[in-house]
Amino acid sequence: MSGRFVPWIARALALSITAALYAAPGGVQWVRHKAGAHIPNDAIVAAREVDHKLYVCRAQLRDGVHPGATTGDLCLVPQKGKVEKANEYEVAVGRDYSWRRDYLEDAVIAGRQGRASDLYVCKARVVSSAGENTIAVGKTYRSGPHAGHCYVSFEGSEFDVTSGFEVLCSSIAPTTLGLCGIANPEWMEASDYSHYRINKRPSGTEADSAYLQSVVPTGHPESINAPYRGLVTRDGAMAGNTYVSRTGPGCTST
Repeated sequence: MSGRFVPWIARALALSITAALYAAPGGVQWVRHKAGAHIPNDAIVAAREVDHKLYVCRAQLRDGVHPGATTGDLCLVPQKGKVEKANEYEVAVGRDYSWRRDYLEDAVIAGRQGRASDLYVCKARVVSSAGENTIAVGKTYRSGPHAGHCYVSFEGSEFDVTSGFEVLCSSIAPTTLGLCGIANPEWMEASDYSHYRINKRPSGTEADSAYLQSVVPTGHPESINAPYRGLVTRDGAMAGNTYVSRTGPGCTST
């Protein structure tokens, strides 16, 4: 690749982050669900087995909200060596996501344990007692003593995987390709927001809200130098509004 193309690629990457995360809605959302009810059509599939699909869910436990897995029945959540079962829970839906083997800033926060630990969705390949390979879904941490571990629900108990697991992340790949003038492959399950920067690009189907976050201080003391979370919506009077909750020295929740 010629060196003169590198600045264009770098610029496209920077613009894709802006377009996908700030200029337009998208990402993973959570909808209420009850065991046995119809799974939403855009529910995130973590694995496709011979006789069922495994979806991402999260449920309220005693010490917080924890991610897990469901086939449409109960939400199975790994917790303290065993599996908690929830009849009422939330299912992850969306198109702008990917599974990655690293911890990036766009990893999806799926819950919280106690007051301090954000929880992320992970999936890993495990071997059953019958010797069969399968995918199990659970939770992981970005920092602390549990970082680098993927705790999954498997065969009725919590199973600890320490390597080779993937983390659920928001996806900016389609927007990056669009900014470079490259068509998205049909198998890529995410939205292309490049038309917000390139007027001639066609617009596609978009989500009705976006969750924005920065889990570390921004480094901009002239504005908000603190972690923040916010929601941008498109529904009528609230379109374009951002509801931010932030914590830190000198900050209050709003």
